[in-house]
Amino acid sequence: MATLELEMLRCIRRKDLTGKDEPRIKVDGNPVWNGVVKKDGSVPIGVTVPFENQVSVIAEEMNNTKAKQIGAAVIVRESGNPKFLTFKTSGAWYEVDFDVTESSSTSTSSSTTGARRKKISTMKVSKSIPKL
Repeated sequence: MATLELEMLRCIRRKDLTGKDEPRIKVDGNPVWNGVVKKDGSVPIGVTVPFENQVSVIAEEMNNTKAKQIGAAVIVRESGNPKFLTFKTSGAWYEVDFDVTESSSTSTSSSTTGARRKKISTMKVSKSIPKL
């Protein structure tokens, strides 16, 4: 089991000719975030999604209720991922910072890809010794 954390969206080139873009992020076909961003701007996403093995991430640009996908879907795996996700067409270019935390089902440790961090949890055990 792993957790995908979508951290920040950067707008390198916006789709809308005037105003701001209204990007939406989908994970495995489910909308998980939408927001508003200007060219050369960035916005925090702050969404976490649990998954197993791999997950598909899509960026769309909304015009009222109509969505247009920006570039191809990106597959995120439990390990071996790029530093950020890129969604690009001739009209728009978004980059998404993310992190994947892998968790083991039998241990108290987990490791993180992307930032290459390692988190270790410790558990205190107290043992009562009976008096004689």
